[in-house]
Amino acid sequence: MSRVDLNKKRPGMSNISANLMMAAQDKVSSNPASVFSDNAVAKDVSNMLKLDDSAPTKYLHRDLIYPNKLNVPYMEGITEDDFMALKASILDIGLMHNLVVIEDGNGRYRLLSGEKRWQAINKMTEEEYNKALNKGIEAKVLPYNPNLTEDDELIMLLTCNVLVFSSGTPEPKQMRDLIRLYQKKGYEKKELVEFLNFYLKNNKQTIYKIVAESNATDELYELYSKKIIVRSALQILGDLSPEDQHTICDKIRYENIDKVDEETASSLKRMLKEGKKKNSNHSYDTTIQYAKFEKAFNNASADLAKAKKSHFANMNMTELSLSFSKLQNLSNEIEEIKKIIEDVKTKAIKK
Repeated sequence: MSRVDLNKKRPGMSNISANLMMAAQDKVSSNPASVFSDNAVAKDVSNMLKLDDSAPTKYLHRDLIYPNKLNVPYMEGITEDDFMALKASILDIGLMHNLVVIEDGNGRYRLLSGEKRWQAINKMTEEEYNKALNKGIEAKVLPYNPNLTEDDELIMLLTCNVLVFSSGTPEPKQMRDLIRLYQKKGYEKKELVEFLNFYLKNNKQTIYKIVAESNATDELYELYSKKIIVRSALQILGDLSPEDQHTICDKIRYENIDKVDEETASSLKRMLKEGKKKNSNHSYDTTIQYAKFEKAFNNASADLAKAKKSHFANMNMTELSLSFSKLQNLSNEIEEIKKIIEDVKTKAIKK
C-alpha cells in the first residue's frame, strides 16, 4: 500500500476520531488543492509536506534515521516502559504508521514524525529488527532544502505530529506551539480555523476556543498548569490582549483567587471591560495630571543634571557631607514616590 501514513496492515478501528482522521488524510492526499483552493495555511503546509503524495515513500535502515532536536520538548514524560510497549506492539502487528523524514544533505534522514516508533524500533535486537522489518522502515521522504528555516521545520514537525500523520487527540503543548507558529507567519484567524477544522473535525466554535487557548500568555498558562484556572476559563481569557491578560493575572494573585472557572473568567473579563469604559470617561483629566507630573519631572531632571556638573573635588568635607545628605534625601523621596505608584496600581487592580 502506498499510503504515506499507514502500512499494509491497516486495522479496523473502532475509534471514530481516528477513522475521521484517516478519511481526512485520504481526501488531502488525493487532491489537496481541491480541498483548500484558497486557504493560505493549507497551501503552504501542502507545499512543505508534499501532501499530494509527490514525496516518495522509501524503506530505510534504522541507522540512517536520527532524531530531531526540535522534538525534544515533546518527548518529555515518555518512559522506557512506553518504548518497550510500543516495541512489543510493532513486533506483534507490524508498523501501522509510516515515519516522515527529511533528507539532511549528508546521506541521512532527520525525523519529522515518528520518533517514538523509531526509538522503539531501536530497542529491538538485530534479529528482532530483521524479522519484523526486513525491508527497513517505511518512511515518507521529503527532499533536502538548504533554505528551510527552523520555524518552518518546526511547523512541518508539529503539523505531522498533531494533524496530518497522527490520529487521536492532539497533545495540548504541541497544538499550542503549532498555532502560535502559524500566527507568527501572519495567517488570518479565519483561514487558520478553517484549516484546523478540517483536520480536527470539531465545529468552528470549538476551534476558535482552541486558538484562543493557544493565545494565552505564559503567565496565564502557568496559572492553568497550577490548576487555578480551568481550561474553559483559559479559553475565555486567552482571547484578551497580552496586557489585559496580565492585568487579570495580577487581580487573581492579589485577591488570592484559588479557582477560576468559566463563570469567574467571564466575570473578570466583564469587570475589565467596564473598568476600561469607566477610565475612558476620565481620560482627559488623567492626561492633564500626567502632563503636570511630566513637567515637574523634567524640571527636576534638568536641575539634577546641573548638580551632576558640580566640581565635588573642590569642595571641603562639610560641603561634601551636605551634598551627600541632600542626594540621600532625594533618593528617599524617590522611594516614597515608587511606593505611592505601586499602591495606586494595586488599588486599581482590586477595583
